[in-house]
Amino acid sequence: MENQMGVRSQDHTSILNNPDIYRMFIENINDVVFLLDHSGIIIYTNHVLEKISGYKSEEVLGKHFSFFICEDDLPGLLESYKNTMANELEPYEFCCKAKNGGKRYCRTSSKPLIIDNNNAGLIGLLTDITEKKIMEKSLHKSNQRYRLITDNMTEIILLMDLDFNIEYITPSVEKVRGFTVSEIINMPLKKHFTEESWRKVSKEIALIFDQLNSGDFTYSNYIDVEYINKDGSIVWREVAVKLLLDKDGKATGFLCSSRDVSEIKKSYSSLKKSQELYSLITDHIDEVIWIMDKDLKISYVSPSVEKIRGFTPDELIKMNISGHFSPESYKIVQNIIKTDLIPDSFTSGKKEIKGPYHLQMTCKNGDFKWHELILTVVRDIENGGIILLGVAREITERRKIEQALKTSEEKFAKAFRYSPNIQVLTRLNDNVIIEVSDTIVERTGYQKADIIGKTTIDINCWVNDEDRVDVWWLLINTGEIKNKEIKMRDKNGVIYNVLFSAETIYIDQELYIVSTIFNLTEVRKLENMIIELSEKEKYRIAHELDHGLVNFLNSISLLSKELKRRLDARFADESYLAYDISNLIDKAVSQTKAISRGLNPLLPGEDSFIQSLESLSSSICNVSGINCVFSKSNSIPEINSTIARNLLLIAKEAINGAVRLRNPSNIIMIVDYEKGKFSLIIRDDGTSVEDIKNDVSYIIIKHIAGTINASLEFDFSIRSNSLLCSITLEEMAKSRLIKNCNGFTLESPLKKRIVVVDEQPLVRRGLIKILEETGNFEICGEAENYSNMIKAVRKYKPDLLICDFYLNDFLNVDLCKAISSVDPAISVLVITNQDELIYGERLIRSGAKGYLMKSDTEKTILEAVYTVLNGRVHVSRSFSVNIASQMRSFDHSQKDMITNTLTERELEVFTMIGKAFSTKEIASELFLSVKAVEAIRKKIRTKLKMEDSKNLVKLARNWISSHVHECTFQ
Repeated sequence: MENQMGVRSQDHTSILNNPDIYRMFIENINDVVFLLDHSGIIIYTNHVLEKISGYKSEEVLGKHFSFFICEDDLPGLLESYKNTMANELEPYEFCCKAKNGGKRYCRTSSKPLIIDNNNAGLIGLLTDITEKKIMEKSLHKSNQRYRLITDNMTEIILLMDLDFNIEYITPSVEKVRGFTVSEIINMPLKKHFTEESWRKVSKEIALIFDQLNSGDFTYSNYIDVEYINKDGSIVWREVAVKLLLDKDGKATGFLCSSRDVSEIKKSYSSLKKSQELYSLITDHIDEVIWIMDKDLKISYVSPSVEKIRGFTPDELIKMNISGHFSPESYKIVQNIIKTDLIPDSFTSGKKEIKGPYHLQMTCKNGDFKWHELILTVVRDIENGGIILLGVAREITERRKIEQALKTSEEKFAKAFRYSPNIQVLTRLNDNVIIEVSDTIVERTGYQKADIIGKTTIDINCWVNDEDRVDVWWLLINTGEIKNKEIKMRDKNGVIYNVLFSAETIYIDQELYIVSTIFNLTEVRKLENMIIELSEKEKYRIAHELDHGLVNFLNSISLLSKELKRRLDARFADESYLAYDISNLIDKAVSQTKAISRGLNPLLPGEDSFIQSLESLSSSICNVSGINCVFSKSNSIPEINSTIARNLLLIAKEAINGAVRLRNPSNIIMIVDYEKGKFSLIIRDDGTSVEDIKNDVSYIIIKHIAGTINASLEFDFSIRSNSLLCSITLEEMAKSRLIKNCNGFTLESPLKKRIVVVDEQPLVRRGLIKILEETGNFEICGEAENYSNMIKAVRKYKPDLLICDFYLNDFLNVDLCKAISSVDPAISVLVITNQDELIYGERLIRSGAKGYLMKSDTEKTILEAVYTVLNGRVHVSRSFSVNIASQMRSFDHSQKDMITNTLTERELEVFTMIGKAFSTKEIASELFLSVKAVEAIRKKIRTKLKMEDSKNLVKLARNWISSHVHECTFQ
């Protein structure tokens, strides 16, 4: 035994003295073993360092231990190193840097390394505590979060033992109920509740004990009770109670949580009242409300259905769904179920509103009534399923009204589209044109695509911006405009007068403007024609009275005087009768002349303007017996007969109106001229008339004054009435009043802009000198060749272009078409050495307004310029004779056949063929397709029995020559 013990002791000694044993221990330990010299340099570390920090042993040997210590922890570690070297041993935790840039948490335990009684350095262990640190931080955060939740939560959590004594309660109880935790723990349970709630709690406690005594440990329940707060207020709280069991399944206490449900209780009370109210409403409203499950079975229908459809709610609940609708509407219902309801709503359970659907529903008497149906898919809170809530409103009368409105709208759309007047629909908020009538193409030259989507400013149709502002202001403030006369511009820049009417309407709750534009051009032409015919007829009657009846009466007067002479010799007693007859006839002659002068105060070739007014004054005195006085200023400028006649007409109508309406005793006519202003004043002392502006004389005076650009002023009072018609010299020029010094009348305006074109500078200078000497023209440009001519025309926009069509050895007979493409308003007067009998007709037909030879006299040149600027055509006498012979050679029976056989459209195409338009050009001008024009040409050939197109073109050209010449020279 002792021997064995001795052997074992020797073995232990040999093991302990074996250095390999210690090396194995150091190499296999889970901690880092390290040696530092007295200056902190690492002289040894085992391989575990690489597991912790990623550094191998050879990478750290010879380095100071601080190189991989985090900066925040380095001061503390250096202090710990110093203390350890002083033999003050204490473990230290710090953060070190890993090789990959991460951080590791470590704890070091070390002691001084003593060799030969000398402190050689430090030996120690380094333990990785990273996971521990992470867990500690997480636990700390969790504790903080838990404390934050428990301190601030509105719910109260508490633990109770089996005797219902409170062992723990969350601190939030103080914030919620006002009591501290200790006050709550020490408070008897009964004190927490109102009396009624304590009775409910007592019953629940008795139930709990009965359940525990029976061995049932599964108790869990919710109860609503009223708590009493520290300030005496009472709140409803929902309390959840759950039995706590230990690991052996024995009851140890109760876990309770409570939350404030006071607002929920109030909401529930309101909801209950609301539910009662809704039930009352649904039972008495006119709409039908029904509920259907996802199998499309009706479970509820409001009683109002009986009043609308005749069925009782019970009858409808039993009815199959197909019986509710007409056959056509049931097909729609099947599609609604298939596409709108089943795929999404009944599967998702989301609240969705479907419709409205317009369906015909059956009535008990067999009729059908239109209903508007709105469906709402909702989740049934009580049963957890999906229900379909429907509201049906009867709209039979509304459908009839809508149908009538639709018919009315269709009629309105047709009336709008095909109206003979221009109709425009504009959105008010941005002035964008939405729709226009088809008439716009014919009347303005615009295509619909040119206008729709743009504003009136974009298409530049307003001549005066003041008109646009006035229209806008009236529409904004009054909502309508009636027959406002304004000027507008078409696509080609032509200005015309229109009557503009508009009103605002609502379309889909947005404000729009419906405008009607009536072109007054034809009306003005007709008015002028009527006035002209009236003037001619009055002139004719006056002429016949003055030169016909007066002559007859004069002859009778002579015969009566001769009869008196003869009777004096034989029957002296009876000769006085012949004398009386002669006097009566003389009076008849005077009155006839007065009537003649009243009908046409200023007859051609007779008295001047002033003399005519004097004569008018005398005739008024003689015919009506009214004292009519005429006076004038000393210097009155000479004016042409047309304007003089219009002014005399104004005077005559003013006097006629005064005599007819106001019964005056005295009338005064005054003609005055001062500082370039010409005035005609008529005053009378008759009775004032309130509605004078609606009198026909006033309307005629206003119209005549408008034609000569004269201004009118009326003053009607109790004692006197006056009319002032005034016009300035400038307005006279615009109204064709002033005579030209060369004997030619230049129509509006006085100063005309002219461009002169000729390749010879001498010819240009000569023409310019002749024109400038008149003082009536502005020579705004000149050119020596075709290209510069086009540039000058585009730049200066002249009223007249005087040019030679033979420029730089090049004959350009299509010159007028080129000018017209730049500006159709420019008139062209050709002056050339080329034979007019060869080129004249072609140039006139292509648009030239005159044809001159350079050999013509200065007077002929000026006459041609004035003629063209006044809107007429000038050609020489020899050219007119040649045209007349061509007119005589044309077969007029054939002309009648063309006029009577062809339709308006065919005659239009036939005319353009005669003007040398190609098929493509005709199509472009008339906004037709090329195929349509070819079809019309074929019809024309058939009607006129033309074998080929060549003969058709020849006939058309002869037709144009005859037609143009007749219109121009007849």
